[in-house]
Amino acid sequence: MEKKQKRKDSLDILAGLSSNEKVDRYGKAGDESIKGYKGEFDKNGKLVKKGLKKVSKSKVNPNNKYANIKQHAGFSAEINYRDKENAENIIKGKEKNIYRSNDIGRGNDQVYDILSVDDNGNPTWGAQMKFCGKFGKEQEIQKSSEDLVKKLASDKWQKYRGNDVLVPSEQYEKSVEYARKQAQNLKEQSIKYKQQGNIEKSKILEQKAQIYEQISKDIKNSGISSKEAVFMRKYPKLATAKYVAKTANRAGIESALGAGVVCTTISAAQNLVGVACGDKEIDEALVDIGKIQFRQ
Repeated sequence: MEKKQKRKDSLDILAGLSSNEKVDRYGKAGDESIKGYKGEFDKNGKLVKKGLKKVSKSKVNPNNKYANIKQHAGFSAEINYRDKENAENIIKGKEKNIYRSNDIGRGNDQVYDILSVDDNGNPTWGAQMKFCGKFGKEQEIQKSSEDLVKKLASDKWQKYRGNDVLVPSEQYEKSVEYARKQAQNLKEQSIKYKQQGNIEKSKILEQKAQIYEQISKDIKNSGISSKEAVFMRKYPKLATAKYVAKTANRAGIESALGAGVVCTTISAAQNLVGVACGDKEIDEALVDIGKIQFRQ
């Protein structure tokens, strides 16, 4: 009986430690969303990394409202993608971090919007993020997807070729499928010209086919829809609350042994409802969710 009790006590301790470690990891992961909202400041209070809050205050030309909001939404998507990837790395215990090019002094980089770097600041991975076109109707999504592929195939966008291009989730499958179809059609035309003895024309079409094949491989799903990106641009606080609550919920699911995790999950859900209903400011809600500091 004594041995059984000691074994049980040991298991309880291990379970508690495991739960605490998970709470810590998920807490840090949730904090990525908070930083993504507020941005980051240096010791003198100067903003060094723009957050969703700052993007939401960008000026909008009344005569060009849709295009302006869509452009800002693209910046919001960059921030959210960075935060979600870094949060996921924290949860999985990986040390890898990714950045927006503007975050690390690369300015408006001609090739990378998002990247990871080595200790010397050299890119080890990079991606361009393209949130282009309309998304209200199915026809608009299809057209936007095709237009994106055509632009990627142009000489102007040749610089992106061979690197990942992150696209809105609703465009991903459509754009990849269109690029593959274009490649196949060009290959078939190339074969016909070759059979007719027009080798030069055949080679030109084969080269174009290879470009579309490459594009189909370069296009990657950002995991963010255009609708979500616009929501983040317009309602950054509520979007942030949503992502923090989602992280807390994952913690509760993965570590139901820890009462603290479950309580945090419940707290997150309750506080999110409070924010959505206008009964509570997000600052209060996020302090309640794990006592996270969320000052303006």
